[in-house]
Amino acid sequence: TGQMDMGEPGTYVMLRQRQRAMAVHEEYIYRETTWMSDTWMERDSNSDILRAARGDVLLVGLGIGMCAVAMCRKPEVTSVTVLELEPEVIWLVAPAIAHPKLRVVQADGWHPPLRGRRFDVIYVDIWHDLCVDNWVDIKTLCRKYRSFARTGGLVTAWNKEHVKYLVSAGRWR
Repeated sequence: TGQMDMGEPGTYVMLRQRQRAMAVHEEYIYRETTWMSDTWMERDSNSDILRAARGDVLLVGLGIGMCAVAMCRKPEVTSVTVLELEPEVIWLVAPAIAHPKLRVVQADGWHPPLRGRRFDVIYVDIWHDLCVDNWVDIKTLCRKYRSFARTGGLVTAWNKEHVKYLVSAGRWR
């Protein structure tokens, strides 16, 4: 419970990664990076893809499973396949979100094991922050995943249009 950056008071679920940042006098200083949460900002920034979800869906990145759960609940979604790089994330999250439509695969999103598979909606969400530094990766991955989309399928990434706007407006960090 508490006040979130750009958010409202409440109780939220967060997935954080703790990394050793540096050694100071033989002790380590750690920093934590929030990879996913269910704050209002996260929900809002994923609302377009949740509305568009239909048929067979591929998610690249599991996070806390918020998108996967919401998509599994939609009657117009047939299946949800998630590629997640980190086995610890799968171990932590997958049992809590089990659903008959859901399949979680431990795999690197840059090298998807999807030969012959086709999806109606593909959503790449592997970045912990929203910044123009992600633009090259967003374009590259969306191009890569286009080959796994059915004719007329949607391939996009978390906040792709916003990052594209920031890049075109010259708003670098």
